[in-house]
Amino acid sequence: MRSKNVLGELASLDPKRLVLISAGEASADLHASRLIRELRSLAPELVFFGMGGDNMAAEGFIPLVDAKEISVVGITEVIPKIRTILRARWTLKDAILNLRPKWVVFVDLPDFHMSLLPIAKKAGSRIIYFIPPQIWAWRSYRIKRFRRYVHKALVILPFEETLYRSHGMDAIYVGNPLLEMYLEPKPYYEGNDLILGLLPGSRDKEVERNLPVMWEACRLLKKEIYELRVLISCAPSISEALLHSILGPLPPWAEIMKGAQGVLKDSTVCCIVSGTATLEAALMPVPMVVLYKLSKTSYILGKLLARVPFISLPNLIAGKRIVPELIQDEASPMPLYRALRELFLSQQKRKAMIDTLLEVRSLLSTRSSLKDALRECLI
Repeated sequence: MRSKNVLGELASLDPKRLVLISAGEASADLHASRLIRELRSLAPELVFFGMGGDNMAAEGFIPLVDAKEISVVGITEVIPKIRTILRARWTLKDAILNLRPKWVVFVDLPDFHMSLLPIAKKAGSRIIYFIPPQIWAWRSYRIKRFRRYVHKALVILPFEETLYRSHGMDAIYVGNPLLEMYLEPKPYYEGNDLILGLLPGSRDKEVERNLPVMWEACRLLKKEIYELRVLISCAPSISEALLHSILGPLPPWAEIMKGAQGVLKDSTVCCIVSGTATLEAALMPVPMVVLYKLSKTSYILGKLLARVPFISLPNLIAGKRIVPELIQDEASPMPLYRALRELFLSQQKRKAMIDTLLEVRSLLSTRSSLKDALRECLI
């Protein structure tokens, strides 16, 4: 948390220059940094502050709350961090009510941000929601509260614009931000190298639950494919020490790399914890197996509330199963080993998956840019 001196300095500025942005996890931090960049190009006088991470700070954002402090997933996983989460919410509430910024931009993280919507409206701020709640997936009743407070929703999946508009929302598809990171698909190449990429998530609990399963499957696969190499992605929000505590001393055929892009670029096949990284893999594209393991309580409650047949973004966008998903009890070493083995031993299956992932890429092609949408918001 930042000191009150920062709030004092911000209070001396014209509220019309102030933009509070709240983004609460690694992918949201990345998307919000792009939003800041686009807004600054349209209105250089704007000052950005709130909750965010390193990518946002690199764009001149002033953090009142570090997003890493509240980065959790699942229902039971929230409980140990409840005081930190409430403190972060209080800090943002205080900033909104005292500074009364002209714009408040919420990025993803609906369970945290929903309670701040009426506060921002009370302050007289215009509310923009970038990457709004996935009402098509679960808890569709949230649309009523959302419609009451949000001026404009900026959505990043093509079908969401039509869905939100059907509920009376001002929504616009702004293209998926990841398309700017993966401008061109990597050329299809089948060399002699066989490399497995592991992307175990961007939250501590995700990594702790899923990486041991991935690592054991790797060991099984290595016994059969002697030339196999393994690249392990360490997300910006994850300490490399955490990975080492799970993996132990690394053998010479395994390596930890910072971030996802390098791992995706170099890998023949990837094993990925469900989340934004699955879409990054689709845009690369690289064949993948998707894994997801939660606490039992979080899984049971999530299953009761979920309204979708898939958990991974490539499958959701395609509307069909194009990549394997191993969830909860299926997310164990032997099923994962079998799914990875099937891809590594069949060039034909890898090529077929790449072709379907290229179709996903075409579905995300941009009809409207983020900058155009933000220009409209500033009017």
